[in-house]
Amino acid sequence: MDSKGESSTVLFVDDDEILYRAGTRRTAAQAKRFSGNPVIRGAATPWEGWLGWCSVHHDTSTGEYRLWYQSYKKKPSSDPLSSVVCVATSKDGNNWRRPNLHHHLFEEAPTNIVIAGNRGYSHRYSCSVIEDPLRTFDDRFIMAYYDFGR
Repeated sequence: MDSKGESSTVLFVDDDEILYRAGTRRTAAQAKRFSGNPVIRGAATPWEGWLGWCSVHHDTSTGEYRLWYQSYKKKPSSDPLSSVVCVATSKDGNNWRRPNLHHHLFEEAPTNIVIAGNRGYSHRYSCSVIEDPLRTFDDRFIMAYYDFGR
């Protein structure tokens, strides 16, 4: 509970939120590699090539994970699908599916592309997605990225 009596998440990596801890010891568990790596592979669809950066969000309202990732096939070109931002969803964080959206079509079929087209040279380098809980359900995710234009 925070100072207002509300539930909050606390990351115990330092003593910033700890008032008193006599007789305790901080330990960190060894991370274990998931045997099914990679959890999502590139080139699984015709519009994907290599996968670049990614941003993962756990939606507590649905219990689902969302993964936004960059996929690029070649150096930037006039082809609007040479570098795209796609989304995948998962119930457990290990098994991912690419939803069929109707934002960008490939040969008239729906894809999981959320951003396509050439805006600069790097094509949305290092995107991060955050959730704004004050916005409506359909408009609550905000993407920030760096793209240096010519």
